[in-house]
Amino acid sequence: MVDRNIFALTRCDLAKQLAGFGIEENEANKEAILILEHATGLTQTAQITSDKGELEPAWQDEIERILQGRQLRVPIQYILGKAYFMGLDLKVEPGVLIPRPDTEALVETVIDFSKRKGHPSRIGEIGVGAGPIAISLLKRLTAARIFACDISAKAIAVTSLNAIRHGVAERLELVEGDWRTALPRDFDAVVSNPPYVPLKQKGMLPREIAEHEPPAALFDEEVDGLGFFRAFAEILPEHLKRGSGWLAVEFGDGQSEAVTAIFQARAWREVKIHADIHGLPRVLTATVPF
Repeated sequence: MVDRNIFALTRCDLAKQLAGFGIEENEANKEAILILEHATGLTQTAQITSDKGELEPAWQDEIERILQGRQLRVPIQYILGKAYFMGLDLKVEPGVLIPRPDTEALVETVIDFSKRKGHPSRIGEIGVGAGPIAISLLKRLTAARIFACDISAKAIAVTSLNAIRHGVAERLELVEGDWRTALPRDFDAVVSNPPYVPLKQKGMLPREIAEHEPPAALFDEEVDGLGFFRAFAEILPEHLKRGSGWLAVEFGDGQSEAVTAIFQARAWREVKIHADIHGLPRVLTATVPF
């Protein structure tokens, strides 16, 4: 029996159009669901039970607006104005790094590490973006306070809105500026998802990332993409509690051995690599040198 539900038909048509723009089939199917829910305000369940024979004109206009953006490969998160991270609905906008599922491994690692090292009361974050890491940690570590800095005024503004929305703003201090001068001292822990993509790899990235996301949040100036890790290994001991402070950082594909070597060379202790949701090396934790 052919499904004549207008929403099911529209969803199939959307997926085909998105695939025609060069978007991978599985991703196109997911986006079609998001677009239809966003444009209509109806959940999938409500769409299935609806007796509407056609889409309302306002819905059609919104769908067309979204498709025009996706044809230009503008990220769906920027078009819809939101992204999902660890169950949180976060505001995002152009100029701010889009939260990704891979980074959830960083948050989970910090949570697990906190159980073993003693729950940190004072955490620093370098490069806050839209606030996914800081807000997720504050939701899970209810006694913690976080100081977060970013060179982007827009990132600070978006994070502030997200923190208010999710009820953690009172425990989050946000500062615009370079971490080398903005970061205070005596943290229990520091966490970061820094820029680690070598600039030479820009042409290998999807258009959504290469053409639309903020370069300063993605690309490291050093040819191997490891500049932030070298700076962290050298400078962060001054900002962590002596003997007990620790660090958790995300790194890129194929960088685990090099990042490990950087911290071991600076005498960081308990250097360990953790995998992401795909089983790939993604996060390093290390305890400050004595």
